[in-house]
Amino acid sequence: MIRLILALLNLLGFPGIGTLLAGHKRTGLIQLALAFIGGALTLLPILPIIHTVSPYLSDSNQLTEKLESGELVSLPTLVITLLLSLIGVLIFSCTWLWSSVTTAPRKKTPPPLPGSTTP
Repeated sequence: MIRLILALLNLLGFPGIGTLLAGHKRTGLIQLALAFIGGALTLLPILPIIHTVSPYLSDSNQLTEKLESGELVSLPTLVITLLLSLIGVLIFSCTWLWSSVTTAPRKKTPPPLPGSTTP
């Protein structure tokens, strides 16, 4: 049951949190960092373009004309922005998949009993 809860935290919440709670601190922190980087790379490049394009969303013909002429955003800028966002999506997706398989709680072996010998 606990593994299911940790997996749901990773899959529905934020990748790395369930892994951290499962006792895998280093792996969980790496997953959290990669998920944050992937999310930032996905959203941050696109926000200025959304801000530039949003006044023209009500008139699709005008928006199409301005985009085709390069008046709003140049083609190289648009391509670079979309590539950065795609890289961010890939990083986040890989982290999400990785976090889905690292939620098994860390097994702790009990200390040896006094007077027993361990091989």
